[in-house]
Amino acid sequence: MPWVARPDGHLIYYRVVEPADASMMPGKGNIVMIMGLAMSHVCWAPQTAFLSSIGYKVLLIDNRGVGFSTPERFSMRPHTISSMARDALACIQECGMSEVHLVGVSMGGMISQRLALMVAEGHATLRIKSLVLITTHCRSSLSTMPSLAAMADLISIIATRGGGPLKDPATGEINADHPMLRLLFPKKWRHENKEEIVEAFARVDREELPPDVSSEHKKVPLTSPADALKQIIGLLNHSVGEDGIEKFHKTLRMPMLIIYGGKDKLVPPESSRRIARRAVPELTTVVELPESGHALMLQCEEELHAILEEHFRKIDDCFVADVSRL
Repeated sequence: MPWVARPDGHLIYYRVVEPADASMMPGKGNIVMIMGLAMSHVCWAPQTAFLSSIGYKVLLIDNRGVGFSTPERFSMRPHTISSMARDALACIQECGMSEVHLVGVSMGGMISQRLALMVAEGHATLRIKSLVLITTHCRSSLSTMPSLAAMADLISIIATRGGGPLKDPATGEINADHPMLRLLFPKKWRHENKEEIVEAFARVDREELPPDVSSEHKKVPLTSPADALKQIIGLLNHSVGEDGIEKFHKTLRMPMLIIYGGKDKLVPPESSRRIARRAVPELTTVVELPESGHALMLQCEEELHAILEEHFRKIDDCFVADVSRL
């Protein structure tokens, strides 16, 4: 069964999506995708479908307390970034993967940084072929905090498990000023692209659940306010820092791709630039999507897919060429 039992009582759910075309087996390589605060692996649905369609095996993980990962009972211990990095490593090892492309968004990017630092310091055995950090930061500080308005929206979303219905019950119209949409998308874009937002959320909602969970669940369980709070406490103590970025990148020397939205309200764009400044320049690519907010996987889906495909293709084509010369 696709759960990994952890020493502290958590069961961590993972899902492996094979290449869509069986003729591509065993695939071009492994991509591990780690989601952000309080969000399940199904939020990667568009990217999972795309990456499997071009020949990759994708490993998806529900962070502790989220989705199908069972919560630790009767405990208020925070879900630390380090503990979630160890969870991810356990899932990778359970799947027998020795080398992976590592992709993390927002809090998932923090988890990915911590895992890379664990590998660099010899606390984990794994070859990270490349690291993709999407809308994230390397340490919590006042400069990386969202605005008070964004914090208020985040608290509302957590307390109500989503902020209420996206559509006005009376009119059936999508509420472009819903707390979730205010937090994820720029104002002008969300008011001009209501139908795109509806379709983007519907596509994630339609994601077919695998047989191991579909017999008991029709949809992914919502994250409880308590588990969301535990993750928030964990990310507020995230402390890889600029020195940690420099350390693992100089040690591991893998290509790193940093992607961020120029209008992100939740993670200020400067946070991504700060990571880039301490990364190894010749191994780092920085991409700003200037009109995007935090949810660039939905707002800029096709553009993101093209960026990811080019990034992975360059690395894996070079890897194949190197192997062929042996």
